Amino acid sequence: MANAEHQFVMVKSSLHLLGIYLNALRERFSSVGDDFPWNYDDEDSTTRVYIESGSGDEVSKNDARPAIYVDRSAFIFPKVAIGDFVGRQTKTGLRAFYSTGQGQINIDCVSSNRGESAVLGDIVQAFLMMSADEILRTQNLRDITPITLGATTAWEKDKRLYATRVTSECSFDVKWATRPDARKIQTIGTRITHESGVDFHQIALDSLSRVDLDDD
Repeated sequence: MANAEHQFVMVKSSLHLLGIYLNALRERFSSVGDDFPWNYDDEDSTTRVYIESGSGDEVSKNDARPAIYVDRSAFIFPKVAIGDFVGRQTKTGLRAFYSTGQGQINIDCVSSNRGESAVLGDIVQAFLMMSADEILRTQNLRDITPITLGATTAWEKDKRLYATRVTSECSFDVKWATRPDARKIQTIGTRITHESGVDFHQIALDSLSRVDLDDD
């Protein structure tokens, strides 16, 4: 997600945040060296560790190789001002609003070996702690700390596996604005006036005919 944008994924949305952590962790475990036992690769057949979003729902990947799963808990958006309102522009009627998003990113380091799970948890925790400033600077977040390293226990999804959970408390700014409907209607009217030569009948007809139906 660092190099491409999806039309339905908003900046600072939960999916965007998961992508930030996912990309950072993949970079951390990539091109480390042949002697590194958990080198990540985009190809399933060659990677030594799976690093994916979600919570390990794809059972087929639960083989001998360890996995790092990035997911989130609930996010809250408290009111930091009355009605989240921070100001308006008199000329246009534009109203500006502000809030903050706060939530927890969960990173589960899963392995069939308890020691391996614990070591992966240590690596992930240390990496997030040491790179927190860089992540904040490049991604324009408020904070990603505190970072917590949990105990290594039997994984709740499969008792044959062990999991070490690392959590990151994430917070960020949320800003938006609204414009009065009257202003929108005026803009539409102006556009219709300027585009009087447009065949609106054909526009409507093309829209109604966008799905070809089989002849009876």
